[in-house]
Amino acid sequence: MNNKRILLIGNPCNMFSTTCKYLQDLGYDINLLLFSNELNHFLPEADLLNRKRPKYVQETTLSHYPSDFYNSKKDEVKKITENFDFIIGCGAAPAYLNLINVRIDLFIPSGSDLYFLPFYRGKRLLKQSFKKIVKMIYITYHQREGIRRAKNIMFPNTNFEIENCLKSLKIKNNRIKLSPPQIYYKEYEISNLKNYYKKNPTKNSVKFEKIRVQTDFIIFHHCRHSWKKNRNNIDYKGNEKLLKGFSQFLKKNKTINAKLILFEYGQDVEASKILIKKLNIEESIHWFPILERREIMYGISLSDLGVGEIGLSWLTYSTLLEFLCMSKPIIAYRDDHLYERSNQDLFEINNVSNSNDVFLSLDNYYTNQIKQKEIANKNFDWFIKYGVEASLNAITNLIEEKN
Repeated sequence: MNNKRILLIGNPCNMFSTTCKYLQDLGYDINLLLFSNELNHFLPEADLLNRKRPKYVQETTLSHYPSDFYNSKKDEVKKITENFDFIIGCGAAPAYLNLINVRIDLFIPSGSDLYFLPFYRGKRLLKQSFKKIVKMIYITYHQREGIRRAKNIMFPNTNFEIENCLKSLKIKNNRIKLSPPQIYYKEYEISNLKNYYKKNPTKNSVKFEKIRVQTDFIIFHHCRHSWKKNRNNIDYKGNEKLLKGFSQFLKKNKTINAKLILFEYGQDVEASKILIKKLNIEESIHWFPILERREIMYGISLSDLGVGEIGLSWLTYSTLLEFLCMSKPIIAYRDDHLYERSNQDLFEINNVSNSNDVFLSLDNYYTNQIKQKEIANKNFDWFIKYGVEASLNAITNLIEEKN
């Protein structure tokens, strides 16, 4: 049994609860601190079939919000983060540790903690009250310094926007260009999912099963709807390209009963619904509410094809990794030359950048399903090699090498 005590702070997209399970499998003494404002579908129990919160999880008053950070007490932060051999953090964890003059051992960004929190000063501060300006600058300063002082950062090669954030922060620490282990694949083996939902059916699992029985071709898209209000924002997902491409596919293949599964998640859900009505494809769309990962994975298991982001290029993110874990063919946008210097092979996707590409990829999938499924099975091997083993080995090496 490994006697080193490991602390993980934060749990966006259930990223660290997954890492905890892998580290626990290796015998480490694990502790996970949740931020007070974690989303319900990103709580550790939302990731598990038994839906029981692990004993190593602890709730805290730590928060991503500027007011909460400004009012935090150094003694309280120190009390809940001391006496650990290795600290891994995301979100505002670098800021809190910098507040008590502790260098985080490993920073694993989840997104906004890298491109937003350290850059509050550029977010129209002049329109805010003086008190809010002070609070925003306070957390911005500590987040920037906390990231700069981090001993290691784990983040794969990615798009120019994020790379520019890293350059702006003048990162000089060791960067491990891998994705952290974000999916605990043992939990989602097909037999486990089937047995669980056979014994514990839910409204949504029954709906997924009904769609499967009645449909020839199921396309699954659970990315946040973000494409209209912030078209040039780093959160741009390109959902409208999928909707238009799917509409083209339906017009060409009128005899195929195809359905697109979407989720009411994101600021542009209503805009997507308006576009769907305009395209006259409402009967081919199934909307679901925001779901926990366990139900998401069951829905993916019953689908034919997964669609990720068609906005900015990312090598991996939770949506893609979920498709890889479930051995499903993928449509997404990826600028491959950004990753040419990566030390890992690339998994194969149907690479698209516009609505016509989406249409052609949907058409190609349906006429080449056997080949697409073979590719998806190979992609699962990539997921295990790089999405689990390589990153887990990198993390444990850092833990064991620390004096």
